Amino acid sequence: MPPLGLRRAGYVWQLKKAMYGTRRAAQLWQEYAASAFKRNGWTRIAVAAGMYHEPMLDMTAVIHGDDVLTEGEWESLDVLDQQLTGEMDIKSLGRVGPDGLETIKYLKRTAHDQVDRQRVLLDGR
Repeated sequence: MPPLGLRRAGYVWQLKKAMYGTRRAAQLWQEYAASAFKRNGWTRIAVAAGMYHEPMLDMTAVIHGDDVLTEGEWESLDVLDQQLTGEMDIKSLGRVGPDGLETIKYLKRTAHDQVDRQRVLLDGR
């Protein structure tokens, strides 16, 4: 709907961008996030489209909507912060874990299970 002062009888407006909250907006965000992670050396897990792995950092990241949840060592998380800051506006809500090891055990277990499944699919083992 055009603003009140710009409305004209007999005319319609076409939205040329994805409106927040629509399926198309979510789809475009996932495509953008995938390309940002790929540019920084991350691999998208074949069996879980919103999950990424970076073997050099030994990290796994999960994207749900506009939330990114990661697990890894403190130094690896610092590298990821730098990578994402260069790609998009981010707000870190903090880190969880003792002695610099940042992990949520349930996520770590399932994330590594997914990575192992992908290796089986790729390597045939």
